[in-house]
Amino acid sequence: MALLDMVWNAVKGLMGGQGAGDMIASQLVERVLQSGVGGGASGLADLISQAGFGEQVQSWLSNGPNLPIAPDQIQQALGPQIGQIASQFGMSPDMISNALSQYLPGIIDKMSPGGRL
Repeated sequence: MALLDMVWNAVKGLMGGQGAGDMIASQLVERVLQSGVGGGASGLADLISQAGFGEQVQSWLSNGPNLPIAPDQIQQALGPQIGQIASQFGMSPDMISNALSQYLPGIIDKMSPGGRL
């Protein structure tokens, strides 16, 4: 299964099949994974860890509960890429950061059976 198919399925599972919301969230995650955040989901997790949020990322990879990540932490980890993604979606960086903080923990969790992305 292709990476984006896995992301799509993860997002659908997280959102409970809410139709248009699924598509928007999956496009958002797809854009993040394609936006130069190196190495897909693994690179994104590494980038967030390197920004000082390794404890959160480890919780997403483990079998326990997922620790949250705040929108401002997402902005800190992704830097100017948030603005680039926001302009591609016609949304504000705050909206993008809020969406990513809400969905990334669960998506990374679902994409990492056995702790491996």
